[in-house]
Amino acid sequence: MVQIDIRKLVNRPKGTEVRLAPINERVASVIEYRTVLRRLLREIAAEIRLTVLPAYQAHRRDIRLTQDDESWFEPLRRKRVELTRVATQMVRRILDLETQRHTDTFMRSAKAALGIDLAAVIRQEDLEDYLRDALARNASLITSLADDTIKRIEQTVYAAKIEGRSAEKLRKELQDVFKIPEKRARLIARDQTSKLNSDLNSIRQQQVGIKAYRWMTSADERVRPLHKRLNNRMYEWGKPTDAEEGLPPGKPVQCRCVAIGVVFFDDDEEREVKAELASQGKLLPLSAGENRKSTKKPKKQAQRTRAKASPKPKSSEIARVGAAKSEPKAPPHEAISKIKKKPIKEKAPEVQPIKVQKPKNDQQKPIARLREKLTSEEEAYLDFYNGDGFLKLNSSIREGSKDKSILEMAKSMDSAISKSELVSDAKLFRGVKHAELYTSISKDSVGKSITMNGFQSTTTSRKFAEQWGGRIGKFGTGDSVVFEIRAKKGQKALFTNLASEINKHEQQVILPSGLKYKVVEVEELTGTKTVVLEIEDHAPASFDRVMQLDEEPAEEEIYISAQFGQKVTMTRVEAGLIAQQLIG
Repeated sequence: MVQIDIRKLVNRPKGTEVRLAPINERVASVIEYRTVLRRLLREIAAEIRLTVLPAYQAHRRDIRLTQDDESWFEPLRRKRVELTRVATQMVRRILDLETQRHTDTFMRSAKAALGIDLAAVIRQEDLEDYLRDALARNASLITSLADDTIKRIEQTVYAAKIEGRSAEKLRKELQDVFKIPEKRARLIARDQTSKLNSDLNSIRQQQVGIKAYRWMTSADERVRPLHKRLNNRMYEWGKPTDAEEGLPPGKPVQCRCVAIGVVFFDDDEEREVKAELASQGKLLPLSAGENRKSTKKPKKQAQRTRAKASPKPKSSEIARVGAAKSEPKAPPHEAISKIKKKPIKEKAPEVQPIKVQKPKNDQQKPIARLREKLTSEEEAYLDFYNGDGFLKLNSSIREGSKDKSILEMAKSMDSAISKSELVSDAKLFRGVKHAELYTSISKDSVGKSITMNGFQSTTTSRKFAEQWGGRIGKFGTGDSVVFEIRAKKGQKALFTNLASEINKHEQQVILPSGLKYKVVEVEELTGTKTVVLEIEDHAPASFDRVMQLDEEPAEEEIYISAQFGQKVTMTRVEAGLIAQQLIG
């Protein structure tokens, strides 16, 4: 791993503090990780129904514990080995994808904040040793989850046999047994994804010579009281913090905080860091009231206590305090001059999350208005869709998937889009490189109507659409179709830049599933076609009707040698997602 001092590559005034944009874990990765673990538990439950329960029912009158009783669980134990291996392979893929995303985001963040390209220094190969250790840690947790679940099952079955319970009663007890592993699976998915992101922040920042960072919370009601007090405090990498066990952001259990790298442009950076650490003072222990989950009353009580203990400040002191309190509200990427105490005007990085409480200008108002309407679940699925989730979701809708998770995602996306509309007539563009589609569309298509299932990812930029369709750029030419979609004012559509920080440069606008279009014009050139469409009518498909729900998604055996080397049972949707990841 190449080590550099990023300060030597940038020319900035002395006394300047530059903060890199925070890099949070991807919500989609948490969802994918949780899906892997839930599938592991579901397969264990299926094996119990197949082997353990029939054996118990056949021998339920025999009250003696014999070697035969122990053999009931042998098929389950053998199945556990296979399931944990497959789950570990899938988690490895998630870790690889998340690590690559973090590497790309870190380079964009450094370029936006400091104007330098770190492509020659930052490489994915730098993290091979770390990824090996991280995978071992995750594999241990997956194995432990499976082993503990099987032990609980064995104890429940033995207890039922001793007490002579019926098979039906045992079945209900086993259903309760799975509640604890389900909760643990959710915890593992959230916690390990956060720890991965925390480790990557630490590795990358120290690699480029960043010695200090500021603690930043997720700024919502779920932030624990201690971490609220840590917000914007500075710490040094490799030294203990004021958090649980002295851990850095993202490392305490279920911590969603992140470390914002801080670069001091000064002849003596170490002196600047020490001066900042000294100025923020020592963090006092939490009071009993602050430690409670509901902090409203203790907070007021603490304010009254401080008011009594402190003398009334002068007006000049109030001004200084007000200035100090306003600093943490500044965007984390903003460079602040310690000499002039004024912000240095720089372009904000595209990856910087926009946390808008009270909009300060006209540009922030539509962002604030939309985010007030969206639920946290809708925002999470939008992030997932904007990453690589659109492949899974749209292909599943077109195939009429029966997966409950797909139905939930589609409903959330549809709900989010319904809360936003075009404020004026607009031209939107969509590029597709598809031989069959290219052949099927001709000038004879003019005047015909088509209905598109699946959410339509469009862009306000013709250039991006042409790149996606292979008309220009690295995808090459041939079989390229670019749609120009004419949409009227009031059309339900969601400009993702207002709701998500993923792929903002694409200027994406998502149109609802089930829109009806009229072909207005078809322009044919060599290897490319431009199709002009007008939105005729919005007749959205009923997701409840299109995707009829079963108790369990339909499964089949699919052979994926590149990933597993053997047959595994999974849904067609899951197999499609893995195949897309392997290809991509």
